[in-house]
Amino acid sequence: MSQPQASHDPVTFYVGCGAASDICLVVYDPDTQTLALRQRTHLPDVTQAGGSLPLCISADQHYLYAASRGTPLLAARYAIDATTRELTFMDSRPLSASMAYIALSATGDYLFGASYGAHLIAADSLPSTGTASFSSFQFATQPHAHAVMHDTHGRHVVATSLGGDLLYCLDFDRVHGFQTVDHYRFPDGTGPRHVVFNAEGNRIYVLGELDGSITLLDYDSASARMTFRQKVLISKGEHENYWAAELKLSADGKFLYASERNSSLLTSFSVAEEHGELTYHDECTTEAQPRGFGLSPCGHYLLAAGQASHHVTLYQVDTGRLEPLARLELGGSPDWVEAI
Repeated sequence: MSQPQASHDPVTFYVGCGAASDICLVVYDPDTQTLALRQRTHLPDVTQAGGSLPLCISADQHYLYAASRGTPLLAARYAIDATTRELTFMDSRPLSASMAYIALSATGDYLFGASYGAHLIAADSLPSTGTASFSSFQFATQPHAHAVMHDTHGRHVVATSLGGDLLYCLDFDRVHGFQTVDHYRFPDGTGPRHVVFNAEGNRIYVLGELDGSITLLDYDSASARMTFRQKVLISKGEHENYWAAELKLSADGKFLYASERNSSLLTSFSVAEEHGELTYHDECTTEAQPRGFGLSPCGHYLLAAGQASHHVTLYQVDTGRLEPLARLELGGSPDWVEAI
């Protein structure tokens, strides 16, 4: 395996292991070139694991949220230690459906969720709302909702319907819940799955699970207008069909990464500064069935999780090329990665 180009502070990742209902705290120390499991914590009161374990972290990095897709359906909140980054369970509350994706609202007072099986997105209030009452909103989507999040400026919420080939753009508030503003329709069979915005908030990248596409849309947050700019394909090796999974943009906006589960490939693209268009950059074989991966905030590292290999591999990605550094066995079918 290649060696790091430079020494950096230790990098922390949280890995959701759906088959075990565990959250693993994984730390890479560039000085010792070691990738280690620092903590493993089990979701409380979960008696039957789900197919995956979605995670999200609050903007102030004080809390981590995890959504059980097993029995019972619940959202658990953990406090993040500012020094060790270890997790301490705080509380949990029931969820109305199995959520394939979770994210915090721009204000941090609602937990958004997208339910693939129930064909809906939801918003559940959090303790930070400062009220004793609990509020919950739902919005029925076309089949198989798969992601939901606020746009970069917190003006609108976007959500995908994998089965309906739609990207919704909605208003959200604590009185009316979700209300449709606009939508973008993809070609049949695209299967829009995950979404990322650029830092300026004027571009949306959408990963098609079924056709392996990344669609770039120009986005006007004031009007919610979404306009097609470009479509590229990720790599799938010799496999006939796509089974795309995750999409992440580097912190500096220079590289975009995507994973494909049939071929177990990671693909990187360079991002044009002027207009955001993508150019193929690199690819490599990674852990078997890479459902999730995460990018370190420093921009140097990518951690890929193998749902079928039960391992994670760390890559150095300073230049957009994927250089493997270290590997670690976690077990429990790791499928979701968040970095801090």
